[in-house]
Amino acid sequence: MNMINHKIQTARLIWIIAVALLFAACGRKAAGGVSDAGGQIVLDGNGGELPMPAIPSALNSPDERSSYVAEHFWDAMDFSDTLRSHDSEFLERNFSNFVYLLPYAPASSAEKAVAVLMKRAEADKTVFLMLAGLAEKYLSEPDSPMRNEDLFMFFLKSQIEAGVLDESEKIRARIQLDTAKKNRPGMAAADFAYVDRDGVSRTLHGTKSTGNILLVFYDPECEHCSEITASLAADEMLAELQEKGLLTVLAIDTESDGDVWERTRRDMPQHWIVGHDDNNVITESALYDLPAMPVLYLLDADKTVILKDVAPDAILRELSRL
Repeated sequence: MNMINHKIQTARLIWIIAVALLFAACGRKAAGGVSDAGGQIVLDGNGGELPMPAIPSALNSPDERSSYVAEHFWDAMDFSDTLRSHDSEFLERNFSNFVYLLPYAPASSAEKAVAVLMKRAEADKTVFLMLAGLAEKYLSEPDSPMRNEDLFMFFLKSQIEAGVLDESEKIRARIQLDTAKKNRPGMAAADFAYVDRDGVSRTLHGTKSTGNILLVFYDPECEHCSEITASLAADEMLAELQEKGLLTVLAIDTESDGDVWERTRRDMPQHWIVGHDDNNVITESALYDLPAMPVLYLLDADKTVILKDVAPDAILRELSRL
């Protein structure tokens, strides 16, 4: 079974675990086969999971409890026991549970929990590299439902600081971290030039908008891009926001050559601003990380990043909230 799919299939169970850990009264039997055995949450009939750490009774707030669980998640793991630590299925199952729980803890505690895990894993370079690979698979790959750049950056920092890796082995992590640091929420989006479908040269920061900007990087020959852009164009809320001047949609073709652009530029929604990166500056200068098309950003009117590389439903939720 693909372990990312395992996450999807067991998300309900893991959610129950998280709720039981943070909010359930001690000794209460929770739903879904989760029980509290002497302060340790265990899974009934679902072997292979590490026991959850016993939370001290003095910790009462959700933040305190979630922080403790995150930081002590791997306490029961003996990294010198290669029979378990080198078991890829066992390690991946527990890793998926770990990263699923991390967002419930404060960011500082999540970062500390990752640092604690990776420092302990330095005892065995094989395990350290396995965990680094799992972090990329779960937290960085575009099709992962657990994708989380903030958490991935914690793992990259641990790799860069690891004594178990030499400098050549840290090069990729350094590049990935530098890339992740670009265009973060709260930062000004990197400016770039483009030619619109009427042949006018423009820039992102020169694009006037009285409201938010939905920035869409797309490939006109990408079927998934066509599906997403059609869905966004048909969304009633987005249409209403555009009519009221509260949203501008700017779609930039970063992938095609001149001939494809000329052939397809008029196919995009007419109420969008659509442009082409004529000189391939966006990709060649790596102004933006474009792992899998389309890539969506939400900016405010000042071109400050609100959301970075998120799914369409996240854009719609944020616009609805705003």
